Amino acid sequence: IVSNLDSFTIHFQKMSDDLNMLMAARGLPKQLQNRVRRYLNESFQVQRQRFHQGTLRALSPGLQGEIAIALGAADVCNCVPYLRDLGHDLLREIVHYLLPEMYGPGEFVINRDAVSVIQRGSAWWKDKILSYADIIGEDMLLESAHLRNSIFPKTLTFVELMTLNRKDLATVCERFPHFSRRIRLAQINLALRRGIVFYANHFKAVKAIWSTERLAVRGEIDKEEIHKRTVDSINKRVRQPHFS
Repeated sequence: IVSNLDSFTIHFQKMSDDLNMLMAARGLPKQLQNRVRRYLNESFQVQRQRFHQGTLRALSPGLQGEIAIALGAADVCNCVPYLRDLGHDLLREIVHYLLPEMYGPGEFVINRDAVSVIQRGSAWWKDKILSYADIIGEDMLLESAHLRNSIFPKTLTFVELMTLNRKDLATVCERFPHFSRRIRLAQINLALRRGIVFYANHFKAVKAIWSTERLAVRGEIDKEEIHKRTVDSINKRVRQPHFS
């Protein structure tokens, strides 16, 4: 029977057996053991992709890129505004750095230095549901933390992602100067849009504080109410890192 299995299936079964033995030896709670087994089963395709990426390293970088494009990696890039419609050579280089990831239900996707495209599953972010082909972390281009999204998506189901790390994008930019200029332009445009929103919110917060102070001068509110309104205004207008 074993001889009829491909090398990945054998590898996957061994990994599953190792995890089961580890959990039994450490006496993990049954509920946690069941969650681990379910995650491993659901991640079969992601684990297969990672395994095959290791196998493909035996080939030249160019051939690796050609295979990745043939398997649909270009569609992933086209979901990200600043990675759309890339030339063949550039696309072949970019897809070489795409990494498969997976999150279980109820987990937060926290990676400020990567952009990801959902391949399966759904997540809750702000007031909407993210699903297939939606982007997480588009603003990883920005240097200023206060201009980045401060709300982290929370998975509703098992979620498969294809992820490109910031450092790998920088590596590609070094090799392709024209692409570096394109990324820089995208960075500037995004920073301008986010900056306008940030400073508009900041101005509203200051304006609300001034209004509160005028009421205090006229004696219409007490010190405790002044403090409460000031804190509420800052919390509403100035973005703080928090979870969805």
